[in-house]
Amino acid sequence: MEDNSPYQAGHAAPADKTEARLRANLIPHEIGGPIKHLWVLATVLGAISLLVSVVQFAPQYEAYRDGNITLLIMIIAVGATAVDGILYLAAAWAIRRYSRVAACLLLGYYLLGQTLSLLFTERSILVGLPLAVIIAFMMIRGTRATFAYHRYAAQEARRPPRGRLSDDPLFAPKPEA
Repeated sequence: MEDNSPYQAGHAAPADKTEARLRANLIPHEIGGPIKHLWVLATVLGAISLLVSVVQFAPQYEAYRDGNITLLIMIIAVGATAVDGILYLAAAWAIRRYSRVAACLLLGYYLLGQTLSLLFTERSILVGLPLAVIIAFMMIRGTRATFAYHRYAAQEARRPPRGRLSDDPLFAPKPEA
């Protein structure tokens, strides 16, 4: 016998409960926060790199037109910065999807770039070091959080789904006498 009571819950469609729980913003803030900071940081760094590439094109083109540099040097100078920005944006997209590999590659790429910049430029070590340390700290935190997210997801997958309240025998429809 079917009960047509408006207070009786219907049957829910079967779904991947683990993925639904994780995507429903139930990820703890200690895990989700640093990941969000990391992909936003990578997006900002990528946008800045692309902007610098566009701004750098005008003086490079003037030097090329005057005959001071060759076309190959101009393409390398502008293209390297543009590729840098594209790599940052691609990593940001992958980290937004909780990729551990992309987080590790982004951290390594940033640290390598900063190390080479400190070794081969004539600027003082105090000029960009404080900001580089802060950015590196945020990247390390975000990279560790991607690993924590995957541990959390595996733990949630092993946990049995919580039963619905309507499945409780106390709330079952009363049989007619």
